[in-house]
Amino acid sequence: MSPKRFREIRLGLDLTQDDAALILGVADKTVISRYEAGGRRPSNLMSAVMEVLALLPKKESQKLIDLLLKQMSKIKEDSGE
Repeated sequence: MSPKRFREIRLGLDLTQDDAALILGVADKTVISRYEAGGRRPSNLMSAVMEVLALLPKKESQKLIDLLLKQMSKIKEDSGE
């Protein structure tokens, strides 16, 4: 996935870099920033997740994003991060 495409999808989903990092399971928004700047490439799984979210109708993608954010926040909290 190109850096431009990654950023287009993220912005189209109204995701902050922090939220994208959380749902994709990366350390922080710095990683997302590197993807978008071309300094690093997302894994195939991360690219697929972003593409699937982009393909869903807006209402459905937002429901899924909300569920992912809730679950990943809980996991992060439970692990003491």
